[in-house]
Amino acid sequence: MSNAMRPLVDAVREEITPLVHALGFTLIDVNVFRSKGARAVRLVIYRPAGVGIEDCAAVSRSVHPRLDLVDELSGCSLEVSSPGIGRLLKGPAEYEIFRGRGAAVLREGESEWLKGLIDHTEEGALAVKSEGKTVIIPFDKIKRVKLALVKEEENSHVL
Repeated sequence: MSNAMRPLVDAVREEITPLVHALGFTLIDVNVFRSKGARAVRLVIYRPAGVGIEDCAAVSRSVHPRLDLVDELSGCSLEVSSPGIGRLLKGPAEYEIFRGRGAAVLREGESEWLKGLIDHTEEGALAVKSEGKTVIIPFDKIKRVKLALVKEEENSHVL
């Protein structure tokens, strides 16, 4: 995201986070962009029980009128979705949100992704349960983390 968009994204997040939370969801991501010459907003929401199409529609109906209160967004389009498999996680806050979910971690100096379940974060590191062991990876050694399907047999010792 460009630095010029940061204040607008922050304003959107501040305006709608309490509403999204009151509806029972966690606001994962806010993106403001141009689509066909007009401003558009994309939200990613999450809850452990899952997010369906009806949930996205309900959040959209509740949030869209609030966006008119944010300068530069009156009449904007709005997209609401859930985080899908392959979503790149953006740091420790998201690692905690997705605790217990399958993930693939690409570490500095490695060419293979480590697949496992996000276990927890601790003092500057991510803990991943993989093949019956807990692997601790310092944040500064992580290139990427993405949500992934993890086969049950890969983690049969940890489920």
